[in-house]
Amino acid sequence: MWPWGLWGALKAETIEYLNEHPGRIVSLQQGWGEPGLGVSAHLNGQKPLPLQIGTKTYDRGIGTHANGEMVLDLDPSCLRFESEVGVQANQPSGSVVFQVWLDNRMVWDSGVVRTNEEARPVKVDLAGARWLKLKVTDAATGLSVTWPNGRMPGWSWTRPGPGIAARRILGWISRPLPR
Repeated sequence: MWPWGLWGALKAETIEYLNEHPGRIVSLQQGWGEPGLGVSAHLNGQKPLPLQIGTKTYDRGIGTHANGEMVLDLDPSCLRFESEVGVQANQPSGSVVFQVWLDNRMVWDSGVVRTNEEARPVKVDLAGARWLKLKVTDAATGLSVTWPNGRMPGWSWTRPGPGIAARRILGWISRPLPR
C-alpha cells in the first residue's frame, strides 16, 4: 500500500548555503589566515574582501586558502552539492587544484585552476554519503581560493523523524528516472 500520508509531509526542495549553516562544518584547516563566511580568507583583524573569481562577485560562499580542507556532516535529506570554484581575484600568479570527497572517496577533481581564470562549476550527487570533504591543494603557490554559492539542495519535512519509509520515498524522488 502506498503511504499517502507521507507524501503530504514532503515539501519543496530547499537549499542550504554553506556560509549560512556553519554548524555543518565539522573541521576546517587552511594554509593561511582565517576562513571567510561570505567573504574571502583574511588575516585576523584584517577587513576581508568580497568573494570574487575573475570578474564575477558572489554574496554567498566560503573563502579559504590553499592548502586546506573542510569536512561537512551530511544528513539523508542532502541530495547534491553544487558550487563554483576558483582563485580569489587580485591574487599573485599561481595555481591550485580543487577536489570533492565523499566518505573518503574522491568524486570530483577540477584539474589545475590558475589565477584570473573564470569559475568552474561543481555538481556532485550526495546520495548515501555521510561526509563531504572540500579540499584545495597547492599546485604551485599558496593562494586564497573561493567556493562561491556552495549549496546543498535537499528536501525539507513538515515534521521531524520521517522514518525508513519516507527516506526510501525520498531516495526515489531525488533520482532521475532511468532512460
